[in-house]
Amino acid sequence: MKKNPFKKYMPSFSEGNFWEKVRRYAQQAGLKTVYTALLLFYAFKRKDTPAWAKNIILGTLGYFLAPIDAIPDLTPILGYTDDIGVLSFGLVTIAC
Repeated sequence: MKKNPFKKYMPSFSEGNFWEKVRRYAQQAGLKTVYTALLLFYAFKRKDTPAWAKNIILGTLGYFLAPIDAIPDLTPILGYTDDIGVLSFGLVTIAC
């Protein structure tokens, strides 16, 4: 049986961690990033959101919450550009 390489990151992916990241980094991440994350979060919570869309949302919000990033979030100015790109892609994908 294969070991899950992502197991060590699992504690990072929770509703509490989502709200903590939004609260802590809202000013740095910017309105567009936080707004897009919230749209996806509430779309995921809706009962009428189809399973395929929820899977995309999970991956998208998972990237937002991930402790590792293509561009580290603490990098001045550029830190959240990858996050907004992934969040926007997820939102556009489920909206179509």
